[in-house]
Amino acid sequence: MVKLKLFHLNIYKANATVNMPKEVLSLLPAKFICREFQLNREFGKLDFPYRPMLRLSLPIFDDNGGRFGFLIVNINARKLLDSIKNVPEEPNYLILTDSDGYFLVTPNNDHQYSRDLARDYKWETVFKHNSTLADHFTQVGFTEDDGEKLLCVNS
Repeated sequence: MVKLKLFHLNIYKANATVNMPKEVLSLLPAKFICREFQLNREFGKLDFPYRPMLRLSLPIFDDNGGRFGFLIVNINARKLLDSIKNVPEEPNYLILTDSDGYFLVTPNNDHQYSRDLARDYKWETVFKHNSTLADHFTQVGFTEDDGEKLLCVNS
């Protein structure tokens, strides 16, 4: 389902509840902003059942090139995320995060939609690692032995 909202600039300036990135006010014609996935909210409260939304915002200009307002497109992404989740076959699974490391798709339901439901669960907090493989080796190189290339690792 796609939901469209059109706002005149005066309405936006007078209404602080309109959820739109400030950058849309400075966008040029034919440019838009795609926000991160978020669970839908109505009047500041999360909808239930949860509806992950993808939001696009773009400016609207009048015939003289002046800013008239902006358009917000809300796309319900539940089917998209569910279909992505079902791509791998058992026993494999998929984990999908947004650009900030919050979980969108995960086999652990406690972590799903963590940006809105469990902000402590991010990739780097759930999958902590204290070292890298390279930390355990002092030298990695290739040598040739009877025409074969061999990987040599010194620790």
